[in-house]
Order: sequence, then structure tokens, then C-alpha cells
Amino acid sequence: MKGALFFLLTVLPLGVAACGGGGADPASDGPGDGTQGSSIQITPGRAVLSTGNRQTFKAEGAGGDPAVRWDLQEGEAGGSIAPDGNYTAPAAPGVYHIVAVNLADPSDHATAEVEVVKSPVVSVAVEPAVLTLPPEGSRLFTATVSSSDQTAVTWSVVEGEIGGSVDPQGHYTAPATPGTYHVVATSAADPTKQAEATVRVLPLEKTAPRFAYTVNSFSNDVSIFSIDPATGAPAQIGAIAAGREPYTVTVDPMGRFVYVGNFGSNDISMYAIDGTTGLLNPLGTVQTGAGPYSIRVDPSGRFVYMANENSSTDVWIYQLHPEGGALTPIGSVEAGISPISLAVDPLGGFVYVANNSSDDLSIFSVDAATGNLSPIGAQAAGRAPNAVAVHPSGRFVYAANYGSGDVWSYRVDP
Repeated sequence: MKGALFFLLTVLPLGVAACGGGGADPASDGPGDGTQGSSIQITPGRAVLSTGNRQTFKAEGAGGDPAVRWDLQEGEAGGSIAPDGNYTAPAAPGVYHIVAVNLADPSDHATAEVEVVKSPVVSVAVEPAVLTLPPEGSRLFTATVSSSDQTAVTWSVVEGEIGGSVDPQGHYTAPATPGTYHVVATSAADPTKQAEATVRVLPLEKTAPRFAYTVNSFSNDVSIFSIDPATGAPAQIGAIAAGREPYTVTVDPMGRFVYVGNFGSNDISMYAIDGTTGLLNPLGTVQTGAGPYSIRVDPSGRFVYMANENSSTDVWIYQLHPEGGALTPIGSVEAGISPISLAVDPLGGFVYVANNSSDDLSIFSVDAATGNLSPIGAQAAGRAPNAVAVHPSGRFVYAANYGSGDVWSYRVDP
């Protein structure tokens, strides 16, 4: 609602263990040659999948899980791979190659081979594939079983009780002891097929946010703060110009980029984060709809969504380029009237939009490959819903209603 005073804050967590995108193999070596002499090992090193099926790959190193960029040697023809290592096979059978590039040393890379066939082959993918938690923290894992009518999985922790616990629904609770642990989803249809997620449990001071960013609609800038890891207290360390009337700010899940929606200039300011200081380097702007009010990045770090209050019903969709952080518009979708707040569920499967003037929530499913949104329907809210949020488990949604002065809660059908 233009004219209302408010304070928006986004907090940047410590980095995660993997990031990535698509593209060509950075090495000139032949298939598999990049693995020889590499400090990285991809698990599994070889997989057989049916066309369109999914598989989780992991990059591991002798000194722990390295930060990597995922590439496909054959480019888009080889399918797609998310920044967390979740691969989707292409429609054409063939042999393809997945490459993990060490971000600390791009000359260090490893290659895994995937044979894609037409005949059904059961496969398992687990999300998220890489996760960082504080001691006794929790997160819901989901498993996708392909090429079988029996989609059930059994969950386990490789390290047993010392590695935490996971219930039959995939809800994992980390142990009190820091370390690296592994959660496994095993297909009930074919117990030889499984997928594994890596969980890094870090001391609380290492998982605490290091930086925070606020937008200031009167001074047209972004304030930058460092966070005291012991107390959580912020200390301002700088500011940087934004567009006119910045109303919303978000950070990508890899902690590399900041995006600011400028309500008065109808654009998005893009910034790269200095990982050492937390200061921001401008990357330019990209157009959006009228009155951008709420911006979010999906959990994979590949797509960005913007709710534009004054475009009547517009939600814009962008592709996030992991190499430089630039956003490219790839489409839009109609929500309700005056979409003012937007939330993405923690697993990236759904988007919820609060519509201030039609008193409802719009619900969308997310195409994991393209980022596009497909409408599922709408759900009534109170008067003038002004904000929407999703529970960290993804099982509940909450809407704060400006006009009726209440909060509505919803249960999510997964």
C-alpha cells in the first residue's frame, strides 16, 4: 500500500556447500578426463536414467564438501542440473556428462557419466541435496521416485543415531554434535536405487547470519549491516544507492547477490555481495511491472519472482544467471488484484501470492526446469491481506490481513 511506512529486512546466512548452473564443460578434456587428478569426487560416478527422470549427484572432497558449480558438458541437450546437484535427464536417449567445477580453483573439476534410456529405470532424487544446519536444527527432505507407480521411500541416516534422526515423512533433526552427516532415501519399489543428501551441522556461531540489508524508501538506498555472531546485534557498515522508493529486498540462497524492488521507478536493482566485507557492488537494473512490492528467490537460486502491486495482477518471473547475478525476464502470470506479497515454499514447489484488493491468496505450482508458474487456484483470506509467509517445513502458510487486523493460517496439501 503506497504511502504506508514500513521497514523491510533481509538477512544473509553463511554460504552453503554447492552452487551452480548449466553450460558447457569448462575443460577441453574428453569425457571423464576431468576426474583424473581432481580433488573432487562425484557420487554416483555413473548413473542410468530413463528420459525425463531425475537423480541427485553430490560433489565430495578429501577435506569436506567443496563449493562447486554444476555444468553439463553437452549443454542444454544434456538435460538440466540445479545448483544443489539435482539432475533432470533430457528427452533424447544418449550418454551425457555432468561436471562439478571447484569454485575455489576452476581448473579442478570432476565428471560423471549418465546413460539416458527410453525403457523405464527407477531413479530417486532427494531435495535439498546439500544442507547446512545448526546443532539440533531441522528440515523437511522430499524424495522423488521416477518410473514406478510405487513412490514410497524409506529414510535413514548413514551415521545412525549419532547423525541425527529422520522420520518416515522425511523430517530430519540434526544431532547436537557438529559434523557432516548423510540422509538417504531408498526406493521401496527397487531398494537398489537411492539418493543421498549431505548435511553439514555447524556450531551456532558459524551458521548465524553475517550481514543484513534494509531498503529505505525515503532516502532511496540500501543500508548494509554486519551481524555480531554472539549477540545478533546489527552494526551499520555502509549504504548504497537504489532506485526510487525501494520497497523490497532479498538475497539469493547462495549468499552472492542482493535484489531490490524499486516501487517508484518500476525496476529491480541488482548487486553482488563482497563475501568478506558484506558490501555491495552494483550490477545494474532490470525492468519489472508497476509498483514492485515483494521479491523472492527460489530455493535453488535459479529463479526470481516479483509481485507488482500496481500492475493490477502481475507477477513477473526472472532467470537468475549464477555466473554474474543478472536477471533476465522470462514471463509473467496473473494473480489476484493488487498482488502485494509473495512467498516461495522451502522446497521450491509452490508460490503463494497475497492479493491486497481481491482479499485472497493465489496459489501456483513451479516448473522446476523452467521456473514458470502454473495456477492451482485461489484461497480466501481476510480483508486486504498484506503479507504471506510459509512455515520452514512447507506444511503451513500464514497471511497477515491489513484490513481485518488478523492472521489466517492454512494447511498445505503437499
